[in-house]
Amino acid sequence: MIKNFKLKYYLSPFLIDLIRFYRSYQLKKVPSRILKTNSRWHNKYCGEEVFIIGNGPSLGDVDLSLIKGSKVIVMNSFERATWKDSVEIVAHCIGEPSMVKAWSKSEILESINGTKAKSYWLHFTSYNHFEKCGKRDLLHYVFITNEPGLWGNRAINLAKPTLTYQTTAQLAILVALHMGFNKIGLLGFDHDWLASPDYSKHFYSNEKDSNDTLHEWSYLVIVNMIDRMWRIYYKLRDIANYNGVEIYNLTKSSYLDVFKKDDLENF
Repeated sequence: MIKNFKLKYYLSPFLIDLIRFYRSYQLKKVPSRILKTNSRWHNKYCGEEVFIIGNGPSLGDVDLSLIKGSKVIVMNSFERATWKDSVEIVAHCIGEPSMVKAWSKSEILESINGTKAKSYWLHFTSYNHFEKCGKRDLLHYVFITNEPGLWGNRAINLAKPTLTYQTTAQLAILVALHMGFNKIGLLGFDHDWLASPDYSKHFYSNEKDSNDTLHEWSYLVIVNMIDRMWRIYYKLRDIANYNGVEIYNLTKSSYLDVFKKDDLENF
């Protein structure tokens, strides 16, 4: 994130996107062999449907019997879900870069070992931290480089450098598009940071996570974070529409207004 927001008054969004693109490439280059393993999942579920499970508190109000046995993509601390074994987890996404405060090797390992998934997807800066992980053959890394203003591709292929993301929920959508799902339902996507900027709420607890830093940010920082996040969501929507992929936000009272809203009962 470019934290000196005075730059936004002097530089165009395009130039800011170029700066972020340059920083991504300077940060670390991922060996092609690391990304090549992502190819095994490319279009594996072509034509199928999937639920992406966010961690928002609204998930606690969902009739879970409606998704029992369904293919799902989950994220971050999903190992805390008491009903995790009632769904088929095709991917577990943990999106934090290794240089941020929220990143914790021990917590990531706890999450991976506590969730029975067919694949696990992490930020590219994590790729040399889990050599001794018992599930290392199931770990996949995403090399994000392009801001939405620079992304011209009409499809997502995570075996190559790809569109950036602001939140793990967006990484999960990237994974779903990469896997070829053509109908995607979003659950637990509350996205209410501007409405309640004290800390991020989750379905599994009313307590603030130990690595939550939202309270440290000014409201202006949060506003700019959401601005970038929404621009990425619009790009994801454009990519989905071009490829005939339907994305529905099934989260009641969600602030995410980019995708078509619907009820889980109608999905």
